[in-house]
Amino acid sequence: MTRCWVCPGMKLQMVNDRGHSITVIGAISEKQGLVHYHVINENNNANHFETFLIGLKQKCQGKKVIIVLDNLRIHYAKKLLYIYDQRFKLMYLPTYSSELNPIERLWSLLKRKWC
Repeated sequence: MTRCWVCPGMKLQMVNDRGHSITVIGAISEKQGLVHYHVINENNNANHFETFLIGLKQKCQGKKVIIVLDNLRIHYAKKLLYIYDQRFKLMYLPTYSSELNPIERLWSLLKRKWC
């Protein structure tokens, strides 16, 4: 049950803009949970995603890894293709299928806790 407290005589001022953007990129494993994350104090772009992938690849060095991505535009950046190889492979989820991505449950939980 959600509880709402009302304080008579108190005036709230709503903020018109969304405020500062913080982005978290993460990778989870079925066996290990959260494996790697990267926090950015702005919107995500191909350069930030490249830094994240390089860090993830270093962390998983020597292991076979399949990177499962949704269809976010930056995930298709050609500049990232050099990172993938036989042991660090790429796979895309079908369009509009975020429910198939287990990390979405983590992001949902974090957003609820944050708010």
